Amino acid sequence: MTKFIYIHLIFVIHICYLFGLITSDDSFRAEDYRLEYYRNSGDTNFNWKHFNGIKLNHRKFKIGSFNLNKSVIVYKIHLTRDFLIGRSYNSELRISIFNVHDLSIKKDITPNLLPREYNSKNSRFERKEGFLTCNIFKCHIGILYRCLDVVNNCSDSYEAANFFYIAFEKSSEYDNLVMKLITKNNNNTYMFSVVVCPGKTWLPPSSNFEYIPTGENSITKLVSNDSSREYAVKFVYCHETGVKTFTKCGYLKQMFMPQIDVGYQCDVYNEMETSRIHNNYVTESFMIPLSSGELTCNGVDISNSSSFVIGVLPPGNNYNNVSDFKVNVVNNRTNLYSGHRLHSLNVSEVYEHYEEAELYLGYAIHYEAKCKIPSLNATLRLQIDGTVQEFDNKKEKNIGGMNIYKFDRRKIKDAPVGCHAVLDEIKHSALNDYYKLLYSTSLLMFDEAAQKYIKVDDIQKLVSNGKYKCILNMKSNTSEIDKPNYIKETEFTIDLTGEDLKKTADYKKFNKSHIWIIIGVLIFVVLLLIIGFIVFKKLRLKGRKSKKNSSLNLSVSSSLQVSELKPKSPSALSKSISKSTSSSQSAAKFAGVPSAVPNAASNNKIDAGKTLTNMTKATVSKSLYSNSKVSNFGKTEVVNSVHL
Repeated sequence: MTKFIYIHLIFVIHICYLFGLITSDDSFRAEDYRLEYYRNSGDTNFNWKHFNGIKLNHRKFKIGSFNLNKSVIVYKIHLTRDFLIGRSYNSELRISIFNVHDLSIKKDITPNLLPREYNSKNSRFERKEGFLTCNIFKCHIGILYRCLDVVNNCSDSYEAANFFYIAFEKSSEYDNLVMKLITKNNNNTYMFSVVVCPGKTWLPPSSNFEYIPTGENSITKLVSNDSSREYAVKFVYCHETGVKTFTKCGYLKQMFMPQIDVGYQCDVYNEMETSRIHNNYVTESFMIPLSSGELTCNGVDISNSSSFVIGVLPPGNNYNNVSDFKVNVVNNRTNLYSGHRLHSLNVSEVYEHYEEAELYLGYAIHYEAKCKIPSLNATLRLQIDGTVQEFDNKKEKNIGGMNIYKFDRRKIKDAPVGCHAVLDEIKHSALNDYYKLLYSTSLLMFDEAAQKYIKVDDIQKLVSNGKYKCILNMKSNTSEIDKPNYIKETEFTIDLTGEDLKKTADYKKFNKSHIWIIIGVLIFVVLLLIIGFIVFKKLRLKGRKSKKNSSLNLSVSSSLQVSELKPKSPSALSKSISKSTSSSQSAAKFAGVPSAVPNAASNNKIDAGKTLTNMTKATVSKSLYSNSKVSNFGKTEVVNSVHL
């Protein structure tokens, strides 16, 4: 019975709480509450920022195992530049919420806000209830709730009277949530910073926020002794190129607001900060190659995965882009270039600042890379399709004393060619492209026709047994470069094998042009033959027609001449007919048959004997009939007709 009464009492109390929450919602107004943030100096006039919230009615969210639908006052805050560069900038962010309904009685409700997580394992931590904290260990943002006035410390969110939500937005100066500004050092381009980023547990579970770490610029992780806390260690490089540079730790996914990136921002703000170099006392040294193939800096193998070596290649070491720079963690896949400096990070030094870093919103340690890579002797060699070629040791040097490269053209039909600086003494994969960025090279071929060297960049332009040079280009995009004495230029010849000389590029061009000439000549000759054949056929047809017309004229003319003659002796008549026939043939050259017959009929009126006339008529008729079938009528046939 007693147990039943206790359960009933608890139930009634909860009902009363819920009733109180419902009735208090209308009196929960955004204008009655104001958020303020500041540095941990305790000075109320020091970087004190005020923000008013907006009330959102009936918003769904979750706290622990409870799914709630409550009104929430949302504060959208941002960190300003003056706050980030002010006094005590190495500190945490502190937040308080006040009830300002009655300005004469400004009531701090922060001590009643939950949830809270305390860094009790940090020996330097001091528990204080008068404010919310945001540091690398924990950032008390997101959903916060206030207990009823009658309850000093409510046990769960369903007992809460009011709900607040603190979110971050970008400022007019920065687009991201900046934990700390890293000052630029324009005088020391080998300076970089090591920063500490929050871990996965940065936000309380009930915050309705999600913080997602990202991996760029990561060096290692700091893990607490009990493994309960883990922070990412990253590098930041701030230089004179560009206005702003941001290094990302991660990003926040938040309610009622777009997500925002979290990290460290480069900016110019404090000259004293640039002089705070942690290894300022360390003298400069040189990288040493060991006989075992290792590269060491201050006794540390730079390629070892357990070594945390940072490589810094500042602007001004790339002939193609003067503002380009490279900062990275060195590993067995890293390329080192002329101008690089290295620094081996002692992680134990960072661990020494572990507890201090947890109490700050952002934490950075500045270093200078002091391990130099010396100038190394190198020789320019022929490079085809990205592969450096070897000399043909089986062939002796030619008369000019130049080395010979032998290359089978069948292996690659089309590829770039050029020159590459190959180190003479040190062979290490990290140094294969050591001078690639600092110096530009060119492959030159001697042009016999022009009697000068020309630049060659394609394999199809190579000529077997030609004279070549590998040279340094001593002009960059920005200035004239002094020619170094540790890089040797070379002269050589190239023996192209795998195909006949006729297949070289020049011969191909020559052969192709001659083929087109031959084809053109053949086409021209064929056209001439066709035209000649057509002309020949036309002339032959015309000749046949002329012969046919001549034969007809000859027959008609001869018959008419016979009709004009008087009876004569056979011999005289034969002579007359022969003469008439000759005259007819001459006249046929100038006139056709149609005109010859009428003239003969009208101009020759001969009164001959009846017998002779009849014979003549019969002969003419016979001649005309025969001429229509035979193309040539002989004189003998005419004479025979007369004798009849």
